[in-house]
Order: sequence, then C-alpha cells, then structure tokens
Amino acid sequence: MPRRSTAVFVLSALALTACQSASDTAHPVAGDQTSRSESNQPNSGANSGANSDGTAAPSSTSSTQASAVQASSAANAASGDLLQVAGITDGDTIKVWVNGQREPVRLLGVDTPESKKPNTAVACYAKEAASKMQSLVQSKQVRLVADPTQADRDRYNRLVRYVVLPDGSDVSQLMIAGGFGREYTDAAPYAKQGAFRVAQSQAQAAKRGLWGACTYASAFNPPSTSSTPSATNPQQSAQPSTTQATPSIRTTTPARPSTTTQDAGACDIKGNISSSGEKIYHVPGQRHYAQTQISPGKGERWFCSESEAQNAGWRRSKV
Repeated sequence: MPRRSTAVFVLSALALTACQSASDTAHPVAGDQTSRSESNQPNSGANSGANSDGTAAPSSTSSTQASAVQASSAANAASGDLLQVAGITDGDTIKVWVNGQREPVRLLGVDTPESKKPNTAVACYAKEAASKMQSLVQSKQVRLVADPTQADRDRYNRLVRYVVLPDGSDVSQLMIAGGFGREYTDAAPYAKQGAFRVAQSQAQAAKRGLWGACTYASAFNPPSTSSTPSATNPQQSAQPSTTQATPSIRTTTPARPSTTTQDAGACDIKGNISSSGEKIYHVPGQRHYAQTQISPGKGERWFCSESEAQNAGWRRSKV
C-alpha cells in the first residue's frame, strides 16, 4: 500500500476511536441520572431504615413520628390509658392526674356512706369505705372509662367514669361486692348496672361489710348534727320525751318550714324518710307534724298536695 494511503487509514481509525470515546463519556450520565433521581426521592431509603450497605439510615421523619406519638398519647388519656391517682376524697370519689391537672372523678354506679357531708353525722362504715378505696387505688395507676349513657360530668363538675385497675377489675364493683357501698343509679341506667346489682345482692346475702355492721339508715341516712330535733329516726319522733316535751312547748314549735330549708307557702306537707328508708309524709294537724324536720340533702322534701306526695312514692303517716 502507498504511504499516503496508509496515513489516511491511520487518521480515520484515530477519528473513529475519538468518536466512540466521546459517546461513552456522554452516555454513562444516564446511570448517574438514575442515581441522582433516586437520591432526590423522599427518603425511600430512610423509610426502610437502612442504606444499601445495610447500615442504619437517618430518617427525616423521626421528629414527625415522635410528635405524632405524643399527640396520640394525649388524645388517649381520656379513653383508657393508665393514669396516676392523685388522691382519695372518700369511698366513691378520687382525684386523678389528667393532662397535668388533678381531676376529681366520681365513680360510676356506686354510692358509699358519707363522712364529709355538712351538718350530718359521719355515716356508719364511711371510714371503712374510704380506707378500702385507698387500699385499691392510692398511689396506683388506673384507667378511666366513660359510659355513653351517662353525662361526662356531674353537677359538682366531677368526671363520671368507671375506674378500672390494670388487671381489668372495676373498682365500683369491688366496692359493692365487698359491702363497702351500694349500687347507685343516677339519672339513667348504665351499662354495668345489672352486674353491680348482682354484686350488691350477693353482699347483702352474705352480710358483708356495712350490710352486717350497719342499718340502712345509719349508713345512707345518718342523722343531722344540727341542734334542731330531727324526725329521720321515727323512734325518737314517735315517743315524746316525758322530761322535756310539754304541750306548751309543742304548741310553740313552728309548723311552717324555715327559710333555710324552703319557703313552702301553701306547700306544707312534709315528706320525711324514716330510718329504714321508708318515705312517709305528714300533713298539718297530725301527731308528729310539728316535730318533723325536712332535710333536702337527705332526699326529704315538701309537697303541695297529698296526691303529689303519693305520686312521688310517699305514703301518709298513720298518726
């Protein structure tokens, strides 16, 4: 081959090699673009929790997830989470820490003897009921469970809740079953009413707690501590004192209600509750009318007519 032709061939080969090299330099960018595209995706590696080499990858969502957990925790505080008990008021009322606040909680479905009712003697078994509540929940954690049939709070602004121990035991039911309180229905029946009433029947049959130690009246209708004679105990009101009472004193006893109880006007029928829990009304002129005092805090009341008293469940006094 002539030397000129050989030179042309060599130059052509060099040119072709240069073109291929340039093409190889341009096209690997496709692979780089894929890598760059993947790196621009919203943390697909972080969501899996590891890099391609198996090491843990930092997640940009960790702070968001932590905030979500905190929000969920706060939201669940009133729907069954364990909450710390802050104190005991009595046998059916406690205080619980809820979102940093000491919330009073009235246990649903139970009523225990009172120890702090104004102008009223300490009821039989009140101290024992409060002590039992302490043993059950003091310095412990509980769950508060609402009942959709009941109001969220009572008239004293207390939360109305079932109080449940970590093992699932209902505190109200434990109190009733042990004879430390009675089943109590406020405005409407509640979900556990049947179970609580069975627990009370069993406690009464076995004479547990207050059912063996107290009369019903001494536990749930204790006498007033005021100086005015009370007719909540019919044995006292039925037997006039031979040393104190005289006809002249009785005639000066006011038959009308005082302004501290009710301005009754024409509503002068006295609805009294006896020591056995029986509802008896007295009309003006009856033997014990003047002596009978009405305590609204115990459920006693004034009536405007006998039919009104009878419709409310009271019966007329026999004397």
